[in-house]
Amino acid sequence: MISFLKKHYLIFVFAFLLSVFTFAPQLWAINSIGDNFSGIYPVKSGDELYYAARAHEVLDGHEYISNPYLYEYKDGEPVQFWLSDYILTKPLSLFALDVYQIYFLHDFILPFILALLVYFVFFRLTGNKLLSLASVLFINAALFLNLFSRAPSPQFNFIFFLLLTWLFISLNRHKKKKYFIWASIIFGFLFHIYTYYWTFYLVWVFIFLLLSKLYNKKFDLSPYIYMTLGALIISIPYFVSLFKNMQLSYYDESIYRLGMIDTHFPSGLKIVLLAFFVLLFFLWAYRKKLFTINPTSIFLFSGVLAAVVSVNQHIITGKNLEFSSHYLLPSIFVICLAFFYLLNKTSFARKKLFYPLMFALIVLFGYQSVIAEIKSSATFKQNQIAWQKYGEVFRWLDKNTSKDSVVFANEEVTMLLPTYTHNNVFYNRHANIHFIPDEEVYDRFLIHNYWQDIDEDFLYQEQTSIWGVHYIDTFGHWKSKNSILSKLGMSSEAPPMIPAEKVEDILKLSDEVKAKSFEDNISKYQVDYLLWDKSADSTWSFSGDLVYRNGDIYIYKF
Repeated sequence: MISFLKKHYLIFVFAFLLSVFTFAPQLWAINSIGDNFSGIYPVKSGDELYYAARAHEVLDGHEYISNPYLYEYKDGEPVQFWLSDYILTKPLSLFALDVYQIYFLHDFILPFILALLVYFVFFRLTGNKLLSLASVLFINAALFLNLFSRAPSPQFNFIFFLLLTWLFISLNRHKKKKYFIWASIIFGFLFHIYTYYWTFYLVWVFIFLLLSKLYNKKFDLSPYIYMTLGALIISIPYFVSLFKNMQLSYYDESIYRLGMIDTHFPSGLKIVLLAFFVLLFFLWAYRKKLFTINPTSIFLFSGVLAAVVSVNQHIITGKNLEFSSHYLLPSIFVICLAFFYLLNKTSFARKKLFYPLMFALIVLFGYQSVIAEIKSSATFKQNQIAWQKYGEVFRWLDKNTSKDSVVFANEEVTMLLPTYTHNNVFYNRHANIHFIPDEEVYDRFLIHNYWQDIDEDFLYQEQTSIWGVHYIDTFGHWKSKNSILSKLGMSSEAPPMIPAEKVEDILKLSDEVKAKSFEDNISKYQVDYLLWDKSADSTWSFSGDLVYRNGDIYIYKF
């Protein structure tokens, strides 16, 4: 063990520094506002609030996370992975830590683990310590320091992708039974961790086995098939849950809000171009006889092809669910893995100046993004400083209201409240990420904005709260498509940002909602309390029994 640590001590030092860069700036931000901090933590994106709400849902006893916001949808099936949130949250809840304390702890531990795993995957492949260190500097710092600060995805989920890659590299070289068994377990576990990782790996394994058999008719497929079958057996609960979800009458409309678009046009141009250059590198290196065709080289070649296929499977299926963005991390990782493998085979890797130059280039490439990320994490934004007024209010709600009671509040409060209390909310823009009928989404949105002037501009501004990201993704896909076609001297007709008839439908519904009193509108839903921030929502008018006041913040019981 001591000799192992001596051999690889640099990666442990570097992994520790990455953890510090992820963890320490957030503490600095909290300390920077001194006594103004009342327990409302800084966040870098809405995604962090969403994952924090999911974590609190686990603490509240709803482990499947059917919907962390809406009371009426607590007992359904999860719309996506839930096991990651459970593993990260439940054990540490035994130490009476809150969601943000738990995630702060993970911000120290998980980047350390990720750095070690990336290093040892590359080292297992190349046997080159400096090249493996460079891979961590490039992937974990220069490219994905921000992304690897977000739990559970990908900060926790990607660990299993890396473990499976290490196992595949090992079993392709040694064919030991233990590697196949562990690969089967981790592969099966991946189905319950993150959809885009298991689908990527399924494509990768299929291409690998196909190319291996085409190259060598005597290649033994049986251990790989048994491994995959074992993984599929472990995945059965996932597919049972998926089947139940698909029986919902509002399954399709929920998936479209998540970003499903109908298209056969290729996407993921950046990934495809990077993959193309690495495939050319493969062909050049093979012609130069820098490597031999064996299970390892076929596996890496297959991984690069899998990146292209994964982001473009909709060419056949016609269904695209944000593949370019969600497959970005595994695609870039596999492309880097193949590139560094080939680089290690060249004569450049044996020259003295190669590694100093390589490290210098990576530092120059990633310096600005790393500094920007550290500064961002170390800064408490002004609106988040203003959130501190809700700290005492949330503590009162958590102490004086029953679990799963529903609070009506403005959008800003309803994004925060489920991450700090055991309460649900009437609606917010993340609630429609889960399974819920479009008709109810529209109704809740309009009631939630009852005192707001609803016009076309407002609907465009708040479209994710109504239609999710479907129209945003549709328009974005068209822009990408038109960019490619324009280079070929062609073009395609732009889709509307939002179809006019959809906007008109919501405006008509708004008139119907406003024709009734606020109390009549909410009577068909579970609403127990109303939190009114008078300074932010001075136009609100309603009836209820005042049960709490803190400055300009009032809580009424219905």
